[in-house]
Amino acid sequence: MPNYTRSDLVTQVSELIGDTSNQQWSTTQIQDRLQKAQEKFVSDTRALRDTQSFSIVAGTNTYDLSTDTFDIARVGLTSKGVLKRIGKFDMDLLVGGSWQSVNGTPSSYYVDVSSTNKKLTLYPIPQSADAGTNNLVVDYVKVPPVMASDSDAPLNGQTLLQPYLDALAYFAAAQILYASNNPTDWTKANVMIKQYDTKATECITLFNDLSETTPLRLKISGIGRVVNAR
Repeated sequence: MPNYTRSDLVTQVSELIGDTSNQQWSTTQIQDRLQKAQEKFVSDTRALRDTQSFSIVAGTNTYDLSTDTFDIARVGLTSKGVLKRIGKFDMDLLVGGSWQSVNGTPSSYYVDVSSTNKKLTLYPIPQSADAGTNNLVVDYVKVPPVMASDSDAPLNGQTLLQPYLDALAYFAAAQILYASNNPTDWTKANVMIKQYDTKATECITLFNDLSETTPLRLKISGIGRVVNAR
């Protein structure tokens, strides 16, 4: 299956909204809706994934995550297995303020991801017995790439995601039609949101089947319907 490009998706959206000559909606406006659709799809499905490995250093419990980290799916320690994710606030409540000085083999972690800070902190603080090379593995959801040119492939051109790219066109087209003053267009948009939901749910099911665990946030329904549905 050949990789779709931004240009292919723009053409598809133009056809879906019935404006193939781009008289009502410019190519630039459609491109903007497609970028937002890509971000929506990744947020809903968490399917754009990658891994990052760290070499644990004794006495060091905080590690810098990749700059393209959107969220963490799971974290594993080769000698321990999958670690439990916990929020910093919960850590303070459950363990107390002294948790930052507790030593031992890590069993939990919390994530600090913001626009300027992407860090992973382990609890307890690893010791010499926990040190190793590439023995901490992070499975993470990536920030969607910016499609800056017509030849750019959405969702990083990942092969497994190619069958679901129609979802981007459906969502982008729906947002355009919702902006119309014509109730008929709103009805069409509702149909496209349902088509987006179907594709996104199929993608979630695939990645659940490929994964050993199912993060709670993947168990969602009615994904696109909450946005601008009329």
